[in-house]
Amino acid sequence: MKRYFIFLTLIFTLFSCSSNNNYEILKEQTNNNVCRLQIKLDKKITKNELTKLAKELRKSRKNYDKLWISFYLPELLPDKGGNGAWAIANFTPHLNVEILGEDKPAEGYTKKELKFPKYKTVMDMLRDAQDFKGECLKKISKKGEPLHIRVSTEFLTQESIANMKEQVKRDIVYVVFQSFAETSINKITVTSIPIVRKSFNPNVAYDGKLKENLKQTVTVTRGKAIEILKKYLQTSSFQDLYQLKGTLYLPNAKFNRLQFSELNNVFRDLKY
Repeated sequence: MKRYFIFLTLIFTLFSCSSNNNYEILKEQTNNNVCRLQIKLDKKITKNELTKLAKELRKSRKNYDKLWISFYLPELLPDKGGNGAWAIANFTPHLNVEILGEDKPAEGYTKKELKFPKYKTVMDMLRDAQDFKGECLKKISKKGEPLHIRVSTEFLTQESIANMKEQVKRDIVYVVFQSFAETSINKITVTSIPIVRKSFNPNVAYDGKLKENLKQTVTVTRGKAIEILKKYLQTSSFQDLYQLKGTLYLPNAKFNRLQFSELNNVFRDLKY
């Protein structure tokens, strides 16, 4: 009888939530202090309903420092790389919910008025984006030398080598294509080295160390990057990697394809 009750409880958990919106857990991955969920919704729901559902999913996963949730619709399920999410909800640790599938400008604006961002330098662009801060962003080249920057993602010491290697590649792909999209630069060298820390506690002295044995460096021209766009996305426009969300242009599913499902192929093409 107890086994039967547990089975009914599991069915209810997978296909129902407090807001009466049905959902299904397609995939759940855990690694140390991080949990990643892929959730299939039966229909589009409001941001408030997404927030309620995210909090419900969080209740049984409070032992993870970070929870990343991707929501998919029946007509667009994830590919092998997890691309195609209609919405996301991330606890890092605070909750942030975004609906990615609505390609509409903010109220009171038109797409024509919201121009695609262009920066004078790559460093200005990266500082404004705030994806890499402090020790995670350095300009290696000196004045008058070809541009060479170093970016890093921070990890705890228990993180797997495989995950760090993958993130190194992903960071390079991200910086290369964002640089050509949002600046007029024609050539860039990017080095990515993970930083390993014992704790992310802001009250503890910074102890980050570069893991040099996992370092990767690529030098890429604009022409080479365009070849890759044509090969994997059938486009030659870097702006096609973005969608307008409110007043911001954010990476879209095409950019995600370069960073996830085609990551190893794209990185290989960039490096060689």
